[in-house]
Amino acid sequence: MGKLAADFITRRAGATKPFFLYTSLLTPHAGNPAEPDDPPYPTPNVKDTYTDVFAGRASTDPSSNEEQMDDKPIRPPLLTV
Repeated sequence: MGKLAADFITRRAGATKPFFLYTSLLTPHAGNPAEPDDPPYPTPNVKDTYTDVFAGRASTDPSSNEEQMDDKPIRPPLLTV
């Protein structure tokens, strides 16, 4: 999927018309219900191989668990024409 998106961008990059590309990727998954409350059809659940891979690792992103949130908008303003 990533290669298809990259190829699309490469083909369109020189065009004078703007383009929009939306790509939605799933993480590695087994595709079967794994939890008791999962629906009875294939769902993207994490394989045991990847479970807790990042457990215990702190995020180095400065916005992670930011204490001071007063400077953040509650929601983005409405778009106007």
